[in-house]
Amino acid sequence: EAAASEAAAKEAAASETPPADPLPRAASSSAARGLEACRSLLRWATERGARTGSVAVRASCGGFGLFSAVPLRSGGVAFSCPVSCALTPGAALADETVGEELRRLRLTDEQLVCLYLLHCRRTPSSHFAPYLQALPSDDEAAALLPQLWPDGEERRARLAGTPLLRQAEAG
Repeated sequence: EAAASEAAAKEAAASETPPADPLPRAASSSAARGLEACRSLLRWATERGARTGSVAVRASCGGFGLFSAVPLRSGGVAFSCPVSCALTPGAALADETVGEELRRLRLTDEQLVCLYLLHCRRTPSSHFAPYLQALPSDDEAAALLPQLWPDGEERRARLAGTPLLRQAEAG
């Protein structure tokens, strides 16, 4: 009887459809690229003096983020990064290729950073390339904006109970 049960179980298993891959191949390769971009960013920051020993890269909200790898006490530091790793107005103005032109434009700090970010995004050899490669693509970023989600029940369901529902519908 045990042999018959075992044979029936094997036959049933053989006839079952294998489970679907939880991530489509394109999404898997996209996720792998995102994970590698975050790890590259962490290496880049560490090489420039960031203290990253207490953080780990993990999946979060459709992308990746840095999370404390150890319990932290109140006031504890999980990550510290020198200002040389920050995309600031000062970094924009100090850039050898566009700094002089940016100074002539007399822009606000926000405008400086926005223009410099665009410049760096179009310059693969930019000092900030590892940071920019870790950011979502334009399409990925747009998918995160409720204003760009299709109108209807899905958007209302995703945003139910948040203040974003009214803002997204005002659009």
